[in-house]
Amino acid sequence: TIIRLALVDIGWDLFYQSPITGVGINNPSVYTFFVYGKDNYYLHNNYIELLAGTGVIGLIAYYSMYLYVAYNLIRYRNIHSNEYIMVLILFLSQIVMDMGMVSYESKSTYFYMMLFYLEVQILRKGRKNEAQQIV
Repeated sequence: TIIRLALVDIGWDLFYQSPITGVGINNPSVYTFFVYGKDNYYLHNNYIELLAGTGVIGLIAYYSMYLYVAYNLIRYRNIHSNEYIMVLILFLSQIVMDMGMVSYESKSTYFYMMLFYLEVQILRKGRKNEAQQIV
């Protein structure tokens, strides 16, 4: 826990050095190598890792996908659909887990993002069909 907190502090220091563009993707692990010696640590927090590595520009670019999905999950919500509830829980858990792990490198992250996007498309299509039936 102490090392994880120290890694987050390193991430903030790197972010303050280059807040707009960051120090380069995956480069925070190079900085941790100089601090801790033999091991390359990632920063154990996706938000901090992206801020340190890609700066504000990269963080906004990456999380714009999440903002799109969140906006549309709220806009087209269907709390009576089991699929919607499952996708919403997965989406929220992904956001929370990013505080304790680095997920932007993981293939499963993009698989989940595909599921989220498909659910948004299903919800949008269902809402459109409902609107057409009313007219």
